[in-house]
Amino acid sequence: VVSPEPAAEAPQDWLHAVSKRMGAVYQDHGVLWRTARALAAAGAVDTGAGAAKAEQVRSLMAAVYGCDEVPEGLARATIQAIGSEKSAEAIADQFLHKFSNGYSGEHFSMHEDHATPTRLGEPTTTVRLALVGEDGELRPWHAGDVSEAQAWALSEVRVASRLVPTGSEPTESWTAAAEAVVATWPKYERDKVLAVLEREGSSPHGSGAIWQARLTAPDGRQLVMNYSKIRGASISTV
Repeated sequence: VVSPEPAAEAPQDWLHAVSKRMGAVYQDHGVLWRTARALAAAGAVDTGAGAAKAEQVRSLMAAVYGCDEVPEGLARATIQAIGSEKSAEAIADQFLHKFSNGYSGEHFSMHEDHATPTRLGEPTTTVRLALVGEDGELRPWHAGDVSEAQAWALSEVRVASRLVPTGSEPTESWTAAAEAVVATWPKYERDKVLAVLEREGSSPHGSGAIWQARLTAPDGRQLVMNYSKIRGASISTV
């Protein structure tokens, strides 16, 4: 277990001793602090079969979620996390279908084109990567013994929608070719962004090659996506 010491007077930057990013992923620092304290007190955890071992796990859960103790330095992060959780619950309740109301449109708040995620988080855009074939036609990034539909599915990456908004399109030189490709996709897949990759400058061939696609966002921003098998995707605005 990698964790800072669960000191009783843990400061606001308690998690930074291990990772500056951990606090952004796990926002309730109080829960992390109680978890570290419970594990340190237990010394070891055996999750094997048997009532005694099951009781040990239950006691650990109670030590973390059965109390609300938190150092003063971590209280603000905990309060913010609780606020975010209550907000998420309210959003979920808004789109929750109550079976007692039946399926009539009178009691159904969602529209046909509304996308309801299975979990809350930063919105993402699915980008399909395309390469230019020798004949000038666009083909999926993934090359293998699969159907074309599977190849496109295996050529997808997800990026934050703030970086690549839904509705972004390839530059004008690829508009016609991109439209022809997208028209072959099922209707429910046509909101995915198609990025036409071309090898960047003198980058080497092979797994280290860097490929680049240029996109135009709906608000007119010019986007550049760099992609490699090693580093994945990175987005910048021109």
